Amino acid sequence: MELLWGYVSIPIPFRPPLVYSFKVKRHVRLRAQLSYENDPLLQAAMNAASFRYQETHRSEPLFVDPYAGCFVHPNIQTDLKKKRSHYLATKFIDDKLLRTVNRIDGLKQVVLLTDGMDTRPYRLNWPSSIVLFDISPERVFKKAAEKLKRFVLI
Repeated sequence: MELLWGYVSIPIPFRPPLVYSFKVKRHVRLRAQLSYENDPLLQAAMNAASFRYQETHRSEPLFVDPYAGCFVHPNIQTDLKKKRSHYLATKFIDDKLLRTVNRIDGLKQVVLLTDGMDTRPYRLNWPSSIVLFDISPERVFKKAAEKLKRFVLI
């Protein structure tokens, strides 16, 4: 099979089919029950919220997240030397999002792909004409919405 691109013929390498068949045992079913303690998506979101909470309580924070405290355990130990790259990445993404939104005339919608406990829709100063969509794992978003209701009207 060849692809014509302009006047040059470029050969396309053979690709194996995308459908494979596997033998499956019919009477074996395994289902993992996810709970608060063993849900990896929820734990990752809680860790990210914990990092934002810790950064907020530094003496000179890169950013302030007033809502992160509602996602973390009250007895959290602040270890400010861990995961410094996470703080820098959060600050970079925050600044890049706002700079991009403010530069594009006529922008009406922003879609955020988040972990479910991201508070960017609440803590960043978005233009009033922007409609935000938060795409998140449903079970994490529901848990976050429960905890966030007492801080922000959703």
